[in-house]
Amino acid sequence: GNFAISTQMEDTRGRIWIGTLDRGIQILDTATGLAKLYTRKQGLSDDLVQYIVEHNGKIILSTQKGGIEIIDTSLKKIERVGVKQGLVTANVTSIERDKENNIWLGEIDVPGIDILDLQNKNIRHIGSAEGLNDSTILDIKKDRQGIMWFYSQKTGIGQLDIDARTVTHILQSDYKSLTGAAEDNQLMQGQDGKVWLFSSVNGLFAINAARDSVTHFTTAQGLLSNRLTSLKEYKGRIYAGSGGGLNILTPPSLTADNKWQIESLGKSDGVAKNARTYNSD
Repeated sequence: GNFAISTQMEDTRGRIWIGTLDRGIQILDTATGLAKLYTRKQGLSDDLVQYIVEHNGKIILSTQKGGIEIIDTSLKKIERVGVKQGLVTANVTSIERDKENNIWLGEIDVPGIDILDLQNKNIRHIGSAEGLNDSTILDIKKDRQGIMWFYSQKTGIGQLDIDARTVTHILQSDYKSLTGAAEDNQLMQGQDGKVWLFSSVNGLFAINAARDSVTHFTTAQGLLSNRLTSLKEYKGRIYAGSGGGLNILTPPSLTADNKWQIESLGKSDGVAKNARTYNSD
C-alpha cells in the first residue's frame, strides 16, 4: 500500500531499507524480491523512523521517541540506545560517523550533540560548554578532511574540528539560510570537497570552504522550485528533488562552456512529487 517515506538506504547486501512516518521500516531484498516489515510489534521503539545508516555491517536508525536502534545483519536482534543508556534525548534527527569511527547524533530540544563509541559503549556530549550555540541540530556531515559540519536551526552552519577541539559558526552571511532560519535544511558532502545545503524554502547552496565562497541556486538560475526535498550526487552531477520535480546540475568541469548547467524534469516529463516527505515518491 501507499505510505509516506521519511528516509531510505541501500545496505552492502543490496537490501533497501525504507523508513516511514508511521509504519516503521520496510526492508526490500532485491535478490529475492521479498519484503519485510518491522514496527513496534517487532520491537522498534517507535513507528516514525527519521534516519538510517549502515555502520560496520549493522544498521543504525533513529526514531522520533526511542533514540537509536542497532539491528544486526540477521535481522533478529535489535539493540536500543536511548535516554536510559545515556543519550540526552530520544529525538535523534541525524546520524554520521566521524574519522575515528564514532557515531555522532544530531538531536532536538537539547543543547548539543551526542557522540557514541559503539565498541566501548561510551557516550560523550558536546554542548554549550564546548561552544555550540543551538539546541536543535538538524543534520551532521563529515567532509574529506574529517571536519564535522552541522546545521542548527537557530545559528545555521557550523564546523567541529575533532583534532583542534574547536567549534566554528558562520556569524554573518548574505544568505539567511546559512546563519539559521525556520527551515528544514540538510547537508550533503560533495565528491569535489564542496559542502551542499539544500533548503525547504530557499533553494540550494554550494559551499567551497577552501575558497570561502558560496554559490546559490534558485528558480532564477533554473530550478523548478525553491522548496528542495532531497539531494544526491552521481558521477559528478547533482540531483536535487524539489516540489516541482527533479533538477540535474552539471558542474563547470563537465560542461563545454565551463559554467553550471541545470536540466529539469517536471510534471510534463512524468516526474511529480505528491507527498511532502524528504524521500517519498
